[in-house]
Amino acid sequence: MNPPRDCEAEAAEPSGLGHVLRATLSQAWDYAYLVIAGSLLWGLSAALPLAAVALVRDMRIAAAGLYLVGALTVGPMTVALYGMSQDMARRELPSLGALFGALRRFYWRAVALFLVQAFLLGGMLLAAWFYQAHFDHWLLEGLSLLWVYAALFWTMMNLYVPALLVRADGPVLGALRNGALLTLAHPGYTFLVLLQIACLLLLVALPVFARSNLALGVSFLVFFLLLPGFVPLLATNALNDLLRRHGG
Repeated sequence: MNPPRDCEAEAAEPSGLGHVLRATLSQAWDYAYLVIAGSLLWGLSAALPLAAVALVRDMRIAAAGLYLVGALTVGPMTVALYGMSQDMARRELPSLGALFGALRRFYWRAVALFLVQAFLLGGMLLAAWFYQAHFDHWLLEGLSLLWVYAALFWTMMNLYVPALLVRADGPVLGALRNGALLTLAHPGYTFLVLLQIACLLLLVALPVFARSNLALGVSFLVFFLLLPGFVPLLATNALNDLLRRHGG
């Protein structure tokens, strides 16, 4: 007796980081036009807050403007990319319509998520700098390292949080809680996903060291054409791989 189609599809899903990376590369190739379009839209959303604060000379006002305007543009577009990535990962006829649908559906929750993500990450990094720069005692300097680890954990868990928000269509706090639990359960796996992303960033940044305008242009072009759309797809595939281990 042949297994149902759903069972066949589930069995064909990648398992492990190597399979996740290969599946992501395959999906990114098959849906390259969506990866590029999504990346360009994300780049536009990132350019808006930068343009809004370009003429502001007061650093505190500029930082506040970047934070607030970024919450209204970058946060929602990032979650929208995760929404489109869900369809790409499942190969369910993805389209830009899925991106705009996720943008409408999750807009205000994405704004709230960005505000929390950026505020806590910035606070952790500021605390790490404060203890390192203002104290000479080894114990207080050690607190700086703890804040660095906290910021690393926060970054790792937030690879999954937008995908969890889209997948469950629930509250922001629920997505944060589940992201934290999943990262605590699989810290090594999640760190390797983050390391893969860091390696991609390094590869994209390598032409910059050539100190040529052409190399800089290539690096800039690759970053805004590929990475913003590729990273959510990789994180979504990694999340789906972990959730299958926990029964979906």
